[in-house]
Amino acid sequence: MNSAKIRSLKLDTFDQALVQSIPIRYSGHDSNVRLVPVGKWILEEEGLIRDIATWRQRNREFFLDQSESTPLKTLNYFRSISIPRDDRIFFIVYLADGAIGHIAFSSVSDKSAELDNLMRGEAGGPATLMTLVEKSILSWAFKTLNLEKISLRILSKNPFALAIHTELGFSERMRYPLRIIESESSCVLEICNADERSTPVELIE
Repeated sequence: MNSAKIRSLKLDTFDQALVQSIPIRYSGHDSNVRLVPVGKWILEEEGLIRDIATWRQRNREFFLDQSESTPLKTLNYFRSISIPRDDRIFFIVYLADGAIGHIAFSSVSDKSAELDNLMRGEAGGPATLMTLVEKSILSWAFKTLNLEKISLRILSKNPFALAIHTELGFSERMRYPLRIIESESSCVLEICNADERSTPVELIE
Protein backbone atom coordinates (compact mmCIF):
# COMPACT_ATOMS: atom_id res chain seq x y z
CA MET A 1 0.00 0.00 0.00
CA ASN A 2 1.36 3.41 -0.94
CA SER A 3 -0.12 4.98 2.17
CA ALA A 4 2.32 2.93 4.26
CA LYS A 5 5.22 3.85 1.97
CA ILE A 6 4.33 7.53 2.29
CA ARG A 7 4.11 7.30 6.09
CA SER A 8 7.52 5.64 6.24
CA LEU A 9 9.10 8.70 4.59
CA LYS A 10 7.74 11.22 7.10
CA LEU A 11 10.46 11.03 9.70
CA ASP A 12 11.15 12.84 12.95
CA THR A 13 14.68 14.08 12.30
CA PHE A 14 16.45 15.60 9.32
CA ASP A 15 19.24 13.00 9.52
CA GLN A 16 16.66 10.21 9.24
CA ALA A 17 15.04 11.97 6.27
CA LEU A 18 18.40 12.47 4.59
CA VAL A 19 18.93 8.71 4.55
CA GLN A 20 15.65 8.36 2.62
CA SER A 21 16.39 11.25 0.24
CA ILE A 22 16.44 10.89 -3.54
CA PRO A 23 19.76 11.76 -5.23
CA ILE A 24 19.73 13.81 -8.42
CA ARG A 25 22.04 12.81 -11.26
CA TYR A 26 23.13 14.98 -14.16
CA SER A 27 25.72 14.51 -16.89
CA GLY A 28 25.66 10.84 -15.90
CA HIS A 29 27.04 11.46 -12.42
CA ASP A 30 25.72 11.84 -8.90
CA SER A 31 25.42 15.48 -7.88
CA ASN A 32 25.21 17.34 -4.59
CA VAL A 33 21.45 17.77 -5.09
CA ARG A 34 19.00 15.67 -3.07
CA LEU A 35 15.25 15.56 -2.55
CA VAL A 36 14.61 15.25 1.18
CA PRO A 37 11.15 14.04 2.26
CA VAL A 38 9.36 16.24 4.77
CA GLY A 39 8.27 14.90 8.14
CA LYS A 40 7.95 16.28 11.65
CA TRP A 41 11.55 17.47 11.48
CA ILE A 42 10.53 20.49 9.43
CA LEU A 43 8.29 21.86 12.21
CA GLU A 44 11.41 22.90 14.14
CA GLU A 45 13.13 24.49 11.12
CA GLU A 46 12.03 28.12 11.47
CA GLY A 47 14.43 29.40 8.82
CA LEU A 48 13.31 26.84 6.25
CA ILE A 49 9.64 27.51 6.99
CA ARG A 50 10.30 31.21 6.49
CA ASP A 51 12.10 30.54 3.19
CA ILE A 52 9.26 28.38 1.84
CA ALA A 53 6.74 31.07 2.78
CA THR A 54 8.87 33.69 1.01
CA TRP A 55 9.13 31.57 -2.14
CA ARG A 56 5.38 31.05 -2.18
CA GLN A 57 4.70 34.75 -1.63
CA ARG A 58 7.05 35.66 -4.46
CA ASN A 59 5.34 33.21 -6.83
CA ARG A 60 1.76 33.16 -5.57
CA GLU A 61 0.40 34.35 -8.95
CA PHE A 62 1.13 30.84 -10.24
CA PHE A 63 -1.16 29.11 -7.71
CA LEU A 64 -4.92 28.77 -7.46
CA ASP A 65 -4.70 30.06 -3.89
CA GLN A 66 -3.07 33.47 -4.27
CA SER A 67 -3.58 34.57 -0.68
CA GLU A 68 -0.73 36.08 1.29
CA SER A 69 1.85 33.49 2.29
CA THR A 70 3.27 33.69 5.81
CA PRO A 71 5.52 31.47 7.94
CA LEU A 72 2.56 30.68 10.23
CA LYS A 73 0.37 29.55 7.34
CA THR A 74 3.23 27.47 5.98
CA LEU A 75 3.86 25.86 9.37
CA ASN A 76 0.16 25.06 9.74
CA TYR A 77 0.09 23.55 6.25
CA PHE A 78 2.83 21.10 7.15
CA ARG A 79 1.46 20.37 10.61
CA SER A 80 -2.20 19.95 9.63
CA ILE A 81 -2.17 18.77 6.02
CA SER A 82 1.11 17.67 4.45
CA ILE A 83 2.54 15.58 7.29
CA PRO A 84 -0.58 13.85 8.70
CA ARG A 85 -2.15 12.92 5.36
CA ASP A 86 -1.04 9.61 3.89
CA ASP A 87 -1.88 10.69 0.33
CA ARG A 88 0.65 13.54 0.30
CA ILE A 89 4.43 13.71 0.29
CA PHE A 90 6.51 16.90 0.10
CA PHE A 91 10.22 17.04 -0.79
CA ILE A 92 12.70 19.86 -0.18
CA VAL A 93 15.33 20.31 -2.90
CA TYR A 94 18.76 20.65 -1.29
CA LEU A 95 21.83 21.83 -3.18
CA ALA A 96 24.78 20.90 -0.95
CA ASP A 97 23.59 22.09 2.47
CA GLY A 98 21.10 24.72 1.33
CA ALA A 99 17.41 24.44 0.46
CA ILE A 100 16.67 25.92 -2.97
CA GLY A 101 13.18 24.66 -3.82
CA HIS A 102 10.59 21.94 -3.44
CA ILE A 103 8.30 19.49 -5.23
CA ALA A 104 5.47 17.28 -4.01
CA PHE A 105 2.78 14.73 -4.74
CA SER A 106 -0.86 14.91 -3.65
CA SER A 107 -3.82 12.55 -4.08
CA VAL A 108 -1.48 9.56 -3.99
CA SER A 109 -3.23 6.22 -4.40
CA ASP A 110 -1.92 2.77 -5.28
CA LYS A 111 -2.23 3.58 -8.99
CA SER A 112 -2.01 7.35 -9.46
CA ALA A 113 -0.88 10.68 -8.02
CA GLU A 114 -0.91 14.38 -8.80
CA LEU A 115 2.40 16.22 -9.13
CA ASP A 116 2.36 19.66 -7.51
CA ASN A 117 4.32 22.35 -5.72
CA LEU A 118 7.22 22.54 -8.18
CA MET A 119 9.18 25.54 -6.99
CA ARG A 120 12.67 26.91 -7.52
CA GLY A 121 13.15 29.35 -4.69
CA GLU A 122 16.85 30.10 -4.99
CA ALA A 123 19.55 30.18 -7.66
CA GLY A 124 22.23 27.53 -7.86
CA GLY A 125 23.14 24.38 -9.74
CA PRO A 126 22.64 23.87 -13.48
CA ALA A 127 20.05 25.87 -15.41
CA THR A 128 18.14 22.65 -16.00
CA LEU A 129 18.04 21.76 -12.30
CA MET A 130 14.25 21.75 -11.88
CA THR A 131 13.84 19.63 -15.00
CA LEU A 132 16.25 17.12 -13.43
CA VAL A 133 14.34 17.34 -10.14
CA GLU A 134 11.01 16.60 -11.81
CA LYS A 135 12.48 13.83 -13.96
CA SER A 136 14.00 12.19 -10.87
CA ILE A 137 10.84 12.40 -8.76
CA LEU A 138 8.72 10.99 -11.59
CA SER A 139 11.12 8.08 -12.02
CA TRP A 140 11.07 7.47 -8.26
CA ALA A 141 7.27 7.52 -8.16
CA PHE A 142 6.84 5.06 -11.01
CA LYS A 143 9.46 2.68 -9.61
CA THR A 144 8.97 2.98 -5.85
CA LEU A 145 5.23 3.64 -5.66
CA ASN A 146 4.50 1.55 -8.77
CA LEU A 147 2.20 4.22 -10.15
CA GLU A 148 0.43 3.81 -13.46
CA LYS A 149 -0.50 7.46 -13.95
CA ILE A 150 0.75 10.87 -12.79
CA SER A 151 -1.26 13.98 -13.59
CA LEU A 152 -0.92 17.66 -12.78
CA ARG A 153 -2.79 20.95 -12.93
CA ILE A 154 -1.11 24.24 -13.77
CA LEU A 155 -2.08 27.81 -14.54
CA SER A 156 -1.69 28.88 -18.16
CA LYS A 157 0.41 31.89 -17.11
CA ASN A 158 3.29 29.71 -15.85
CA PRO A 159 5.46 29.14 -18.96
CA PHE A 160 8.54 28.02 -17.01
CA ALA A 161 6.78 25.08 -15.40
CA LEU A 162 4.75 24.35 -18.52
CA ALA A 163 7.95 23.95 -20.52
CA ILE A 164 9.39 21.50 -17.99
CA HIS A 165 6.20 19.42 -17.87
CA THR A 166 5.96 19.30 -21.66
CA GLU A 167 9.61 18.30 -22.03
CA LEU A 168 9.04 15.40 -19.64
CA GLY A 169 6.05 14.03 -21.51
CA PHE A 170 2.97 15.66 -20.02
CA SER A 171 0.32 16.70 -22.52
CA GLU A 172 -2.66 19.01 -22.19
CA ARG A 173 -6.01 17.27 -21.74
CA MET A 174 -8.36 20.10 -20.84
CA ARG A 175 -8.56 23.82 -19.97
CA TYR A 176 -10.91 25.35 -17.42
CA PRO A 177 -12.04 28.98 -17.12
CA LEU A 178 -11.45 30.64 -13.76
CA ARG A 179 -12.93 33.38 -11.65
CA ILE A 180 -11.32 35.34 -8.85
CA ILE A 181 -12.85 35.05 -5.37
CA GLU A 182 -11.53 37.75 -3.03
CA SER A 183 -12.10 38.61 0.59
CA GLU A 184 -10.23 40.73 3.14
CA SER A 185 -7.86 37.86 3.92
CA SER A 186 -7.80 35.68 0.81
CA CYS A 187 -7.64 35.58 -2.98
CA VAL A 188 -8.47 32.31 -4.71
CA LEU A 189 -9.01 31.27 -8.31
CA GLU A 190 -11.74 28.71 -8.83
CA ILE A 191 -13.12 26.82 -11.80
CA CYS A 192 -16.31 28.32 -13.18
CA ASN A 193 -18.59 28.41 -16.21
CA ALA A 194 -17.24 30.24 -19.24
CA ASP A 195 -19.66 33.16 -18.76
CA GLU A 196 -18.51 33.59 -15.14
CA ARG A 197 -14.79 33.92 -15.79
CA SER A 198 -13.09 37.03 -14.46
CA THR A 199 -9.52 36.42 -15.61
CA PRO A 200 -7.91 35.32 -18.88
CA VAL A 201 -5.83 32.81 -16.94
CA GLU A 202 -6.93 29.19 -17.35
CA LEU A 203 -6.31 26.02 -15.39
CA ILE A 204 -4.64 23.39 -17.57
CA GLU A 205 -5.05 19.72 -16.77
